[in-house]
Amino acid sequence: MAKLPILLLTFNKTAQTRLVLDAIEAYGPARLYLAQDGPRPGHAGDAEAVPAVRAMLRAIGGGGQRFYRQQPENLGLQRHVEQAITWFFEEEEAGIILEDDTVPTPDFFAFCEELIERYRHDKRVGMVGGCNLNLVQGAEYSYFFSTHPLIWGWATWRDRWAWYRADLAHFDAMATDGSLALHYPDPFRRAFEEKIVADLKTGAMKSWGFRWAYSMLAQNGLCAIPAQNLVVNVGFGEGATNALDDAHPSAGLQAEALAWPLAHPPYMARSWAWEQAFFYRGQHFHRYYAFSELAKGLWRKLKEKLTGRG
Repeated sequence: MAKLPILLLTFNKTAQTRLVLDAIEAYGPARLYLAQDGPRPGHAGDAEAVPAVRAMLRAIGGGGQRFYRQQPENLGLQRHVEQAITWFFEEEEAGIILEDDTVPTPDFFAFCEELIERYRHDKRVGMVGGCNLNLVQGAEYSYFFSTHPLIWGWATWRDRWAWYRADLAHFDAMATDGSLALHYPDPFRRAFEEKIVADLKTGAMKSWGFRWAYSMLAQNGLCAIPAQNLVVNVGFGEGATNALDDAHPSAGLQAEALAWPLAHPPYMARSWAWEQAFFYRGQHFHRYYAFSELAKGLWRKLKEKLTGRG
């Protein structure tokens, strides 16, 4: 099976980037795209770390073609990633996206190769994920589906990335026409998602990942998630942009071997058990959702019921 092109998104993480580059070199893609954001003004450490990573990218071995997108000035994580992925898919029909702290296993690359080909023309699948989070044990098949995309190592197609809407304009329609309630019948969960969207729109939260999640949701796109974890995130803790909590339950997540040949599921329904575990079992709900937001969400839904608008 042909090896997939890869986009590596980097910035200033020297040690973590080296680990990811080692995995990429071992895979040996024919085409590798290397995108790096520029140094941040006022951050003295970037003046040394950004050029060090840049030199590392220029020295990568393994053969094949190399394409570079290196910013002279800092775009910020969201704009850097959005623009880099768009640049990648201007040239490639499908491929793998890795960040500088997501270390993939050999099984990850083989998993992406097989599913990218299998679902190339099936737009029910929006992407192929590489991590699992080990929330539900005893999977019957080699992978399952979720409406929640996991972006710690993933792959997709050009026509699926075309779904991406940074402005989240489609979310407002989903919230008002009842579509969001079909996706998230739990009012607590729905209130949580609405709060995130509000924060994204005001700039209180800057995240391309959540924007991609809601873009996929608007298209009913599914993420294929491997039954075993195939990517290790080594970016938790100091120096991280989003994964700041090094005590997070996913910070110590290890990679596992995937059994071959793959056992493909005979259906394409979302795994409700996995999604419930993702939201409630220590991933978001209990750790990151303030009680005040729960109370406000519950009160809002109660008022809707009392006034006949729910």
